[in-house]
Amino acid sequence: MAENKFKQADIACSSIVSISGPVAQCMSFGQATASNANDVNTLYELIKAVDPPLSPDKVQDHIRWSAVNAYDLLNARRQQLDCLTDAFSKNLPLEECIALLEATL
Repeated sequence: MAENKFKQADIACSSIVSISGPVAQCMSFGQATASNANDVNTLYELIKAVDPPLSPDKVQDHIRWSAVNAYDLLNARRQQLDCLTDAFSKNLPLEECIALLEATL
């Protein structure tokens, strides 16, 4: 990804998506586990691909912005998040998780 160069606005949506897993874990369980560091690594890879490079303060601002936007989107769909969290805790197959989500729309 670092071979490509993007404007900060170009990575905005992908940044939100990449951090949404840990944000959802914090919302549902009070903390994010280190079980999938790839989420955060993807965010850092996206940030490293920005041209011109972001200063350390701007990197922190971008991470915070991404987390707040992920929270806002997940919170707006709290019923679906809670439903999916419950389904995952029961180890339901993906097809059943999708069906449960669709039933809450």
